[in-house]
Amino acid sequence: MYAGKFPTSSGEPLSAYSARFKEADRSLRRQGKKKFIAFRDAFLREFGTALCPELQKRIFGRSFVFTDESQGAEFFAIADDAEKCAEIMGKAARVAAEILLADEE
Repeated sequence: MYAGKFPTSSGEPLSAYSARFKEADRSLRRQGKKKFIAFRDAFLREFGTALCPELQKRIFGRSFVFTDESQGAEFFAIADDAEKCAEIMGKAARVAAEILLADEE
């Protein structure tokens, strides 16, 4: 009947539809990879590292091991710990949004 090829609602063989879908998927993956690399590069330019302990050293003068109860308590005793971390996350979110929306214009 269809020699193993089932038609889609448009009448084209499913194999042709599947091939187009796979190519679109590859294209989206390439685009996503480019955006991720752009974000990583921008983050590293802004902060010099993506490692939390290294960011802590730059901001607080030392890193903290949160699984150590005394170091965790010491970190949370810092008056503006949340604000400083939130500032980094806010900048990171802004950069991510700019990169994601760059192609939308």
